[in-house]
Amino acid sequence: MCKSWTNKDNLAGYVSTSLDYQIKHHPRPGWVRADKITSDEANTKILELQEENKKLTQQVDFLSSKSPARY
Repeated sequence: MCKSWTNKDNLAGYVSTSLDYQIKHHPRPGWVRADKITSDEANTKILELQEENKKLTQQVDFLSSKSPARY
C-alpha cells in the first residue's frame, strides 16, 4: 500500500482511493456511517433519558424556589 506521488492532487487521489479500499475491504468499528449507528433500542433509551432529565430539572427548579436564600 505504498505509492509514489508527484503533486498534491496526485497524493489526494491516492489517499482517497486507498481509504475507500481499506474501508470496504477491512471494515473496523470506527468506520461506520453516521446514519447506521442508531437503533430502536438506543432511540427508546434516549427518549426515556430526556423525559427523566425534564422531570429532574423541574424538581430542581421547584426545590430551588422553595429553599431560603443563603448568604
